[in-house]
Amino acid sequence: LEEVNPHLRGGRVENHLGKPTPSSPDRDSNLDLPVLSSRAQHDKRAGLRPVCEFMTFNFAMQAIDQIINSAAKTFYMSAGKVISPYSSEDHKGLLKAAIRDPDPVVFLENEILYGAQYPMSDEALSKDFIIPIGKAKIERPGNHLTVVAHSRAVELSLEAAKELSRVGIDIEVINLRTLRPLDEQTITKSVVKTKHLVTVEQGWPNSGIGSEICARIIESEAFYHLDAPPVRVTGVDVPMPYTKSLEIIALPQVSDIVGAVKKVLGVKS
Repeated sequence: LEEVNPHLRGGRVENHLGKPTPSSPDRDSNLDLPVLSSRAQHDKRAGLRPVCEFMTFNFAMQAIDQIINSAAKTFYMSAGKVISPYSSEDHKGLLKAAIRDPDPVVFLENEILYGAQYPMSDEALSKDFIIPIGKAKIERPGNHLTVVAHSRAVELSLEAAKELSRVGIDIEVINLRTLRPLDEQTITKSVVKTKHLVTVEQGWPNSGIGSEICARIIESEAFYHLDAPPVRVTGVDVPMPYTKSLEIIALPQVSDIVGAVKKVLGVKS
């Protein structure tokens, strides 16, 4: 682990691993992030279960050479995985699955969700609770349109679904949970049912996960079930501004999702 923080600033993984023990006396490393990333890869290949935790994703950029040019190659050879959780249950179940997985796993935490609280089922509170990697979850069933999202975008999509339900529009919200491998079966089955698709993500529009999902639907048999072209809701293609008023404009909002859904369904606002 990188610079364990007792004041809970930054990442959250270290705050759930407990105090050091004789068998694990030191979980705190220095701030040489490329070395930290490299060490984690070597430990993983040696059969250990390292958790390479950066305070925020921005700090991972300092170790990008190790991640892209080293881990990514192992990632390719081992069919490595990428996880982007939304709820508390997602984080708990998928983090355990990632640590137990024998191959490299990238676990993407959204900083905006650090202070959020979500209900936990009795099943999720069990110490044996685990979520399979590569399996999406239908957060809200619906019949008129499929919305596919991950991480923070799931919450926005659920809020949009509530607003749209007031005008009789019933949308199905899929929480991807895993970005690689994609749960194509769940997405395709939903699109075939609703005949409409909107993807939502906070990332940039070019080469995003929404682009990949739309491409796969268009290239599959599900394409022939579509009644309208898919629409992507993404962040604006600009660097993230630090002024709050501009940040709101740069990131997708509930109103953007509502507008996209009405556009696909041909409903006038």
